[in-house]
Amino acid sequence: MKEQLLNEVTELHDVLRKLDLVWNDLDWSIVPDAVTEQYPFHMDLKQMTESVKIWRDSISNS
Repeated sequence: MKEQLLNEVTELHDVLRKLDLVWNDLDWSIVPDAVTEQYPFHMDLKQMTESVKIWRDSISNS
């Protein structure tokens, strides 16, 4: 069970890192307002990625 959770959290961390890279490269002048208004994150992606990393490490060390 722990290994499965660790794998899923690791995948989440990797996807958030990739999303952050794409997010930073977007040309926001061409992104429709409807997209930017529906931004689904309540914290910065970098902060979220770091939080998931800390969570992953705590699972790994438990």
